[in-house]
Amino acid sequence: MRGLKKMDTVALPGYQLYHNYFREHEGLNGKTPAEIAGIKIGG
Repeated sequence: MRGLKKMDTVALPGYQLYHNYFREHEGLNGKTPAEIAGIKIGG
């Protein structure tokens, strides 16, 4: 990924948010980590 040569890039925190809250995980039976944790995102 472009922009990951520096640790202070905005790409890394954005990807971490996506991976840790929005992305469906096979190990969670297709649910997102936010769903498992009971975190409601959005309206």
